[in-house]
Amino acid sequence: MKDSGRRDAAERILRRVFRAARPGLRWRLWDGSEGSVGTPDGTWTLVFRDPASFRALFGSKNSQVMGEAFIDDLIDVDGDLFAALRVANDLEDLEPSLLDKLAVGWLLRSV
Repeated sequence: MKDSGRRDAAERILRRVFRAARPGLRWRLWDGSEGSVGTPDGTWTLVFRDPASFRALFGSKNSQVMGEAFIDDLIDVDGDLFAALRVANDLEDLEPSLLDKLAVGWLLRSV
């Protein structure tokens, strides 16, 4: 698949998953493209290293996968780690709807 198709699918997933993030989230994908959802405070960026890691992260039902991916250097936080952790804590209790889960599963096929 072309990298632009992977990037577009990844961006749609990120917007759907993190739309409730406050103040917002800025990300950088494996190809260097960047985007955001909400109104990020500008102090940090979530960095995804490659499409395979992205699929593993968002295809898992395990809530610890994101932390493990950070430890394994599959994702990174560029900037203020503590600000990123505050957003992560706020998102921890959110339960995606069935529609969100189906949409993410469908889009992951294109990443």
